[in-house]
Amino acid sequence: SALSRLRKELFEILERHSRTNQDFQEAVKVTLGQMVARKEEAARSTRHGMAFEEAVSLFLAHECGQSGDISTPTGNVSGLISHCKLGDCVIELGPESAAPDARIVVEAKEKENYRLSEARQEIETARKNRDAQVGLFIYSQRTAPPELVAASVMRHGSDVFITWDAEDPNSDLFLRTGLT
Repeated sequence: SALSRLRKELFEILERHSRTNQDFQEAVKVTLGQMVARKEEAARSTRHGMAFEEAVSLFLAHECGQSGDISTPTGNVSGLISHCKLGDCVIELGPESAAPDARIVVEAKEKENYRLSEARQEIETARKNRDAQVGLFIYSQRTAPPELVAASVMRHGSDVFITWDAEDPNSDLFLRTGLT
């Protein structure tokens, strides 16, 4: 009968949808597994530092774009000091800022056991290398020294040291504060 054929056709359609849904769920599980494996592998290797630098660079480009400043990634280019690539990013303040044409050098670091004294020396060299007046050193929240984790933002002379977690939007405030 017509009702029997309609019933049979509906069951076939539901069965196809069920198989399609199962296939989709399997594909999502495989993809998520691969993503987790890549993230764990990156955390064990030195690539996590490059990923952190890239996240910082993207964040700064967005923030600078809103304020009329120019953010330029410079980590792969030698600066004023021969063969020295210190300074992952340089921010040039725009004409509407309080200090037009001033330069801020940014160094991002996600490295275990990197002491604040080492960071101070590195950002000082980066300022000289990039001809910047101010240095902004950004520690990953995961690897920051204990004295900075407690403070989140610390100023020392012309340099500012902060902690930031690229995966936690709540920590964006610290990066914005350091940039200011």
